[in-house]
Order: sequence, then C-alpha cells, then structure tokens
Amino acid sequence: MQSNNNKELYNFFYTLNVNPYFYPIIVGLKMNNILDDNLIRLCIKADIMMFKMNSGGGDRARAFKTLSFLGNKDVFISKMIENIKKCSKGGRGSGDLLKAINSIYEDNYHWNAFKYLFLTYHKSSFDEIKEFRSYQIEHIIPQNAYENGDYKRYGFSDNEDEFDEIIDTFGNLTLLSGSHNSKAKDKSMQEKSEIYQHSELSYNKEISYTLPNFNKEQIIKNNDV
Repeated sequence: MQSNNNKELYNFFYTLNVNPYFYPIIVGLKMNNILDDNLIRLCIKADIMMFKMNSGGGDRARAFKTLSFLGNKDVFISKMIENIKKCSKGGRGSGDLLKAINSIYEDNYHWNAFKYLFLTYHKSSFDEIKEFRSYQIEHIIPQNAYENGDYKRYGFSDNEDEFDEIIDTFGNLTLLSGSHNSKAKDKSMQEKSEIYQHSELSYNKEISYTLPNFNKEQIIKNNDV
C-alpha cells in the first residue's frame, strides 16, 4: 500500500499514529479489494474511540473481532459502527463525547487526534493545511481573560470556577499555524480577527468576521457536538 499517494492512508499511518491493532484490518480490506477512503476514515475514528479516548488502555478485543468481517464491506461498516458506539459508553468520556474530546485536548500525546476530530467536525479539508503537525491549538477567548479582568466582556460572571470549566472546552478552541498562534496569543478579539483572516483554515476565516462578538454563549453553542 502506497500511503504517500493516498492522503487518508498518510493520515492513518503517519499523522495520527493509529494503533497497530488496526494494521491487519487495513491490510485485509485491501486484500479483499474493498478498501477506500471512507473505510480508512472509519478505522481512524474507531482508533480514536477504542484507544485514544479509552483510559483503560484500549479495546483490543473489539478491534480483533472486526477481522471476521473483512470480506463484506456493508457488514464490516455495520460491525465497526456498532463497536464504536459500545466504546462511546465508557472510557474517558463516560458516554459523553464532548468530555472525551476535551480529554483528548488535555492529553498532549493525542493532540493530533484532537486536530483530526476538529477538522472533521468543522467539515474542513486536510488540503487546507500544508503542515498538519505544525498547527497548534488556539483558545479563541484568551485563557487569561479572568486574570486580566476581561471575562465580563465575554459574558462570564464573577464565578471563576464557571470560567475555568468552560474556557478549555472544544467550543473555545481552534487551530492555527505556529506563527499565527504566537501572534494571536492573549490578543483582543479585534486583533485576533485580523490574524484569523490570514489563516489557511476556512473555519478561521469564517468566524473572523464575527469574532469581536464571540462570547460564552457561542462556546456553549459550539460545544453542542
């Protein structure tokens, strides 16, 4: 298999470092001539749910069980989705996908998995990003907003616990190149708006025009994954 000629396979093997338990699944699907980009993406999401979101060390048994269904594409998809749903009931998120995604963000080792989910959720193309690994996680409302007293302009109350609970969640995060992220750090929304407009990512360009009005309610809305 030539991963250098297939972007999804490249993401599978190199960008996301998918667990080796999925290697024989990919090889088996290829041998049966049913491997396509949709199945690769399904395996990537299964890896995230079964291993990266699973605080118990992963679900090897469910990964191996799918080896029995490599000869039939429809059956394989059905069984894989069934296993993913079962995994979503446990692990880091305890059945809450948002908590699981936020947990991945907090784990530096799985930041690339978070980036993949972020791009998938916002329907952004990997073609928009030239160097996937160089992109960093950016807080839209700055993390220091409570410390410097700006929190009220973003709709937060004097409750610091509420601020801490929301500020690091999925809805307040985006991706920026390293150079753009260093420029945007702790800047005002007006300044960030100009920086976001020069981002390669379409999501950043889209939100840049309304960024000065971004607040707590928008974070909560974005968190409705």
